[in-house]
Amino acid sequence: MRSLLAFLSLASLASLGIASPSARATTYTQSVVYSFCSQGGTNCTDGALPAASLVQALDGNFYGTTLAGGAVGPITGGAGTVFQVTPSGTRTTLYTFCSQGGTSCTDGTVPRVLIEGPDGNFYGTTEEGGTNASGTVFRITSTGTLTTLYNFCSVGGSSCTDGIDPLGGLTLGSDGNFYGTTERGGSNGGGTIYMLTSSGVLSTLYNFCSQGGASCTDGENPYATLVQGSDGYFYGTTYAGGADSEGTVFKMSPSPSFTFTSLYSFCSLGGSACTDGKNPQGVAGLVEGTDENFYGTTEAGGTSTTVSAGTFFKITSSGSLTTLYSFCSIGSRCADGAEPMGVIEGTDLNFYGTTALFGSAIGTAFSVSASGSLTTIYNFCSREQNSIPCTDGGMPEAALIQGSDGNFYGDTNAGGNGDPAANSGASGGVAFKLAASATLAAPIQLSLSNSQIAPGNPVTLSWNVFPALSTTQQQCYAFVQGGATGAGTWTGQQIGTLSAATYSGSASITPTANGTYTYALTCGGTESGFATLTVASATPTPTATVTATATPAATATFTATATPTATATATATATATATPTATATATVTSTATATATATATATATPTVTATATPTATPTTSMTVTASLPFGNVADGQTVTKNLTVHNTGRTNSLVISSATPSDPEYALSGTGTCGAIPVTVAPATSCTFGVSFTPNATGAHPASLTLSDNAATSPQHVSLTSTGIVDLTTSKSSLVFGDVKFGAKGTKSFTVTNHQTQPVSLSESLSDANASDFSMSGTCTGTLAAKTACTTTVTFVPGALGAESATLTVSDSPDPLSPYMVALTTGPTIPATITPVTLAYGTLTARTSPKTKDVTVTNKSAFSLPVSESIVSSANSGDFTVTGGTCGTMVSANSSCTIAVRFTPTGGGSPESASIAVTIGSDPTSPRNITLTGTGPVN
Repeated sequence: MRSLLAFLSLASLASLGIASPSARATTYTQSVVYSFCSQGGTNCTDGALPAASLVQALDGNFYGTTLAGGAVGPITGGAGTVFQVTPSGTRTTLYTFCSQGGTSCTDGTVPRVLIEGPDGNFYGTTEEGGTNASGTVFRITSTGTLTTLYNFCSVGGSSCTDGIDPLGGLTLGSDGNFYGTTERGGSNGGGTIYMLTSSGVLSTLYNFCSQGGASCTDGENPYATLVQGSDGYFYGTTYAGGADSEGTVFKMSPSPSFTFTSLYSFCSLGGSACTDGKNPQGVAGLVEGTDENFYGTTEAGGTSTTVSAGTFFKITSSGSLTTLYSFCSIGSRCADGAEPMGVIEGTDLNFYGTTALFGSAIGTAFSVSASGSLTTIYNFCSREQNSIPCTDGGMPEAALIQGSDGNFYGDTNAGGNGDPAANSGASGGVAFKLAASATLAAPIQLSLSNSQIAPGNPVTLSWNVFPALSTTQQQCYAFVQGGATGAGTWTGQQIGTLSAATYSGSASITPTANGTYTYALTCGGTESGFATLTVASATPTPTATVTATATPAATATFTATATPTATATATATATATATPTATATATVTSTATATATATATATATPTVTATATPTATPTTSMTVTASLPFGNVADGQTVTKNLTVHNTGRTNSLVISSATPSDPEYALSGTGTCGAIPVTVAPATSCTFGVSFTPNATGAHPASLTLSDNAATSPQHVSLTSTGIVDLTTSKSSLVFGDVKFGAKGTKSFTVTNHQTQPVSLSESLSDANASDFSMSGTCTGTLAAKTACTTTVTFVPGALGAESATLTVSDSPDPLSPYMVALTTGPTIPATITPVTLAYGTLTARTSPKTKDVTVTNKSAFSLPVSESIVSSANSGDFTVTGGTCGTMVSANSSCTIAVRFTPTGGGSPESASIAVTIGSDPTSPRNITLTGTGPVN
């Protein structure tokens, strides 16, 4: 069992002569989120020694594990915890291990990495404990209910053929199962790769040490978490084993074949110095960069002449490795750090990681470019408080994560301002934040088309994840915080579209109840993004009521002689407009005409009636959805979205006389509740228009929809946005197989994604000159469901001399852009083998007795090949001669021949050496040099 005393103390590090921290300018500010071992004294009931990356979950909080500490139980120092810590630093212990089974700790001890699963629960492993004391896989809720899913060493008796000690974390595969490794056990004792269902059914997929006997040339002791690459393969590392016993990089094909391939053996360069690195360390494992290469670190090796400090490397999916940086390259005390613990790729496309040791004190955080330019962004153990050293933490042993605020979060295995007596004086470690002075984009971003809507109205949630080239990072699941039912439907896996390493998509959500809802998207099980929506019933907007009254008065007085005729006309016109300001106008005209021949006096008093007559249509007020994003739509497909119009007036109806899109690819679909134009919407009510989009070309399609109506703000303009995309995409446009030997085979995979909202009929075919040498397998058969992907694996078996090529055609229907092409190319094929690589003659017993040995040339192709040989000139070349054999000048198809080489020593008892160059026609590896060694008898 692991205890606090088992870890290196700060005092012992000081004895190594590490210099005191020194102040230095930095563009990153480190702050401690929580110091462990702040409760329970040296028992550290709040946990101690975190050594696994944090996870930012759907609730916005961070979750992680500690190797030790927890509630006092049967294990001295505690058996480890699962904890939650808010961004502001409030920590909650969710579970203390070894809470079951007494000293047997049937619930496990020493927990490792967590990930958030599709159900919103957390999944992880314990290195030890369980019913067989060999580790477990567990599930735990955010409230702390733990379920043990699997106990290792349940198969094979004491041999534990299902594995022992799962050090690495779990990876959620594209098939919904979890994948992981065990450090030991398996049928050969070197560890395993396993698959586990969410219900706890385990299948062992590969047993390490299956190749090379005791040398375990396929690797042994896998520590790190797997990553599923963009090609569907799972990639990982082993700490030991390989051709040079210092660790490997490997890959395994996805279901159903699960074919294992060893890609690279570390310590292949630089002799015992292992300049290419050795012992890949850190449970973070590999990360796939935006360039489709994989990046990682080794614990040791590199070019440093001070100490074997580790490397940062890049490796292709076919196994070509490049060492990008060797740690301890600055100063005699490794100012750039030592023992890197894995990297992640940030949104600025730099890689970020930590080193456990050195820097100006005890560990660093660093940024390194894809070309290997490294910057130390923080030196741990740089602060002291109340005579307690390293209150900012020291010895980080886990990779970083990038939070929803764009900053980096992690933990250290020591330091902090917890109980200084814990961990042999090294305290219990910290959770920390590294904030950049220039804000970095969040890796997962969510946006809403409206920040506030009424119940029953739809809102579009758009999301993007960057960088997200790996299949692992594209495992994105939707959640509503708190599980509120009135928030609308936002749940399950979200299938997006990959473009330039950005994985994006959108969804329409219709909340049904008032409230404030936060929508979350968790990708890769480790990072989350958020968007908040306010849903409130519309409050009617007060309107002005105007009463217009006209009271005109008109009086005409005249005097006339004889018989007068008097006419008085008064006209009153009142105009009233139902707006906050109303005007009533009365106009009176009086006319009197008299004709008289006699004198008379008369008075005429006209009676005037004024009538108020309306002369305009009443107006109202309204709101409408401001923008309508359609997201990515496959060419020729139709997607319909609803926009909502709301009459906010209380008196007059809203009359919409026209709705005209600026781009004919958008149209009113005739769906929705508004009905056909013209539309009348009663006061304080809403209705919806269906707007359809059918792209006829790829690319962005910005437009607007203009609504004309009797609102005071008419016309209204609704922004319409969408991107036309191809109906089907392949993750690779070409597959390059390199040089492949006759008799061997090369495999490459790619994914096919259907972006349509309907299933398509899928077919694949091969054509061109060398099509018969390629074959296809995988899950891309028959029908491909809407918004899903499948995998095609192409196998190449050489059948021609030189480079080969073919074209793989993917066709789908319906699809106006079909078919799609994937180019298949190889390097020059290798038609023959030559064995052995060394002719060792040993020590001859008689000076005059030459010895003859054969070089065997095997032509594995169906073509006759020219062959020639010559002794390479050197000091002893005269003592080695070609004396015959069966090859002659040609080696027949599918046959072998020999070249006889005789050693006749003239150097007495001194060792002699030379080489013979064998050239085979059409072989790109020719000439091949065979080493010749031998020693003559002592004179």
